[in-house]
Amino acid sequence: MGPLGAERSARNWCCYPSLISLADKANMAQNVLLSLVGFVIVLGVLIFVHEAGHFFVAKLFRVRVLVFSFGFGKRLFGFRKGDTDTGSP
Repeated sequence: MGPLGAERSARNWCCYPSLISLADKANMAQNVLLSLVGFVIVLGVLIFVHEAGHFFVAKLFRVRVLVFSFGFGKRLFGFRKGDTDTGSP
């Protein structure tokens, strides 16, 4: 087992970064990237649902909604229905 014995086991890999292979490091980076992308997508869906709630309540109480959009920057797509301009700016 060597002079350090069981202390260098797989459960203590964080204490010995040199024990992590390059493939394992790449896999961890991929997992972090995937988690961040998933987080951004879920957050975007939650924000969209939240803002859609404001839109539907305003329509329910017959408040005129001029623009309902999602995102920032240049307009990518959209359409106009009644008084409301809907789309992605």
